[in-house]
Amino acid sequence: MPGADKAETWIADAERFRKAMEALEVIETAAVLDQRGLRDGAGNPVRQLNSPLVMP
Repeated sequence: MPGADKAETWIADAERFRKAMEALEVIETAAVLDQRGLRDGAGNPVRQLNSPLVMP
């Protein structure tokens, strides 16, 4: 098939991109669901108010 060699490179790049997007999704989901370790720029713990994940 004409251009098959270029398609293989494109498919490999697309697969690598998909894997990177999946990894970012895992990181984002973890950050949203587990906020216990949040810190500000100075390293101080951050507590989010009105979060359904923060127990009183």
